[in-house]
Amino acid sequence: MRQDGQFIELNRSEFLSWLMNQNITRKITHIQNHHTWSPNYSNGDDSIQLSKDMKNYHVNTEGWADIGQNLTIVKSGLICVGRPLNVMPAGILGHNEGGICIENVGNFDIGGDIMTSEHAHTIAFVNAALLIKFNLPINLDTVVYHTWFGYISPANIKTCPGTNFFDGNTSQHAINNFYPLIAQEIKNIQQMLNPQPQIQPWQVDVMNFLQATSFITSVHNPNEPVSLALFAYMMNNHFSKLQSIDPIIYLTNNNFIKDPHIASQPVTWSLLGYMLIRRKNTNIPDPIAFLSNLGYITSPKDPNAILTISLLGAVLKNAITKNLGI
Repeated sequence: MRQDGQFIELNRSEFLSWLMNQNITRKITHIQNHHTWSPNYSNGDDSIQLSKDMKNYHVNTEGWADIGQNLTIVKSGLICVGRPLNVMPAGILGHNEGGICIENVGNFDIGGDIMTSEHAHTIAFVNAALLIKFNLPINLDTVVYHTWFGYISPANIKTCPGTNFFDGNTSQHAINNFYPLIAQEIKNIQQMLNPQPQIQPWQVDVMNFLQATSFITSVHNPNEPVSLALFAYMMNNHFSKLQSIDPIIYLTNNNFIKDPHIASQPVTWSLLGYMLIRRKNTNIPDPIAFLSNLGYITSPKDPNAILTISLLGAVLKNAITKNLGI
């Protein structure tokens, strides 16, 4: 991140974090996509300096109160915050209320600048992030091109954001070429904002076995020994380390486990704790005998049991065959 006065330069991840923490009090209904035409790629990619130059032109030549656009994106893929998001932009005559204006530095008419891959990625990313922030769908009313509103001033119809902007500037070009990119970025961003545990192939092997033998079910049920969700979180967090979620805290907060041991609960904190730390502490007694003696597990399988030796054995056996070192 880099800042000079009102101008803040951000990369994609910084922008996402910054945007999600903004308190926007005006109603946002659409995102405007523009190209500057001039300046263009030949003027470099210092987003802050380019924004300062554009503000100087907008204020001192056009007579506007500030730089016209809320956001500027340059060919390197960096984003510069300009006019505050809480302030209506000066982007499309007669269609600025409810708008967020994005200016893409470059001439994207046919024969002009060839958009860089980083620039294209950021344009789709920023549109997606804004749609998520303001809970808007992707359609011709919410993600718009400047040229679609040229009829407001017939004498000055613009090609903006360019006749070669994602292969064209018509509404059909947007639907075919631009909106799918935004949709994919929305999925990517939502995964970043709400990461989900990734189940590994060896975990699927174990879970398939346990489901087939009715030891676990796909939906948490207090009457079932263990649920698929509980098992996935246990195994994923303990072995794969793909998530920063503490398994004990997660499972306790979601009522999958409780402490102390209660017969009606699927799994207790104590049981899970002993399972997880067994391989790290040789002073703990044999887990099967220990858990059996305390009544945490029973044999043979009993639908009313908290956890059966058969289930625990299956977990341990599968883990061992996968060289997990449990």
